[in-house]
This record gives sequence, structure tokens and C-alpha cells, in this order.
Amino acid sequence: MTFSKINDTIHLNQQNRGDILSKNLKLKSARAAKDMSQKNVADAVGVTRQTINAIENGDYNPSINLCIAICKVLGKTLNDIFWEDDTSD
Repeated sequence: MTFSKINDTIHLNQQNRGDILSKNLKLKSARAAKDMSQKNVADAVGVTRQTINAIENGDYNPSINLCIAICKVLGKTLNDIFWEDDTSD
């Protein structure tokens, strides 16, 4: 497993699992729209399938470098995939 390909610094949030991060359904949807598996995306950005799975499940907070790499592979912007809509109006 090499994260150095994109200078990645992903952190596992074990104590507050699910409290801070929410599931990333936008990532899952964008991946499915491109007919890409978690493994396909992971290979394209230089991380493991488990990392992509953890991001989709809200268990990992990816670095900005990894977010950008994922967006490039999926043809999306950071806002498209990683911006959370403010629903607290």
C-alpha cells in the first residue's frame, strides 16, 4: 500500500466514527455513473480499495490531494463530490 504517490495523509476517525463525517453518496454516485468500481478508482489515484470504501462510508477524511485526484479521475469538481450542502436554514 503506497500513499506516497499523491502525498496522501488520510486519517481514520475511530473515536467519533460517523459523528463528524457523513457518508459520501456523491462519490459513490459519481463512481457508479462512470461505471467504475472502488478498486478502479483506488488504482487510478494510488490508494487501496479499502480507502475509497472508507471515504464513501464516512470513516476516513481524505487529504485535499486525494480529493483532487479522485475528482480528476471522475471528471468532477471538489464541490460536486466533497462539498456538503448546508441544510440548516
